[in-house]
Amino acid sequence: MVRGKIGMERIENASSRQVTFSKRRNGLLKKAYELSVRCDAEVALIIFSQKGRLHEFSSSNSIFTVLVPILQHRGTVAIVTKILNSHTRKVLAIFLLGHNLGTCSMEELQNIGEQLERSLKNI
Repeated sequence: MVRGKIGMERIENASSRQVTFSKRRNGLLKKAYELSVRCDAEVALIIFSQKGRLHEFSSSNSIFTVLVPILQHRGTVAIVTKILNSHTRKVLAIFLLGHNLGTCSMEELQNIGEQLERSLKNI
């Protein structure tokens, strides 16, 4: 039995779209694993769902060990490190001071969101 061709278009039904995403994500993760094992290749795979959930695969212990050489090759590792360190310090300060986002005003939350968006665009 031959499967029919499926057109490359957005799936309108939300539940069908989620099921398809989950199945294809799992298939893609499996293919990345197979590629790393069979070809002894360093593989890094990053997937963000529509809701912003992160799914990742790395053939080494950390995804950063695969990504750092790429970033160094392109000369962007210093920029990314600076941005990550800045955000890490801010989050750590909030955590250590015992503050959480629930105590922030709407304006503070918007400022934090804008800072994150600017940082992501810079990356």
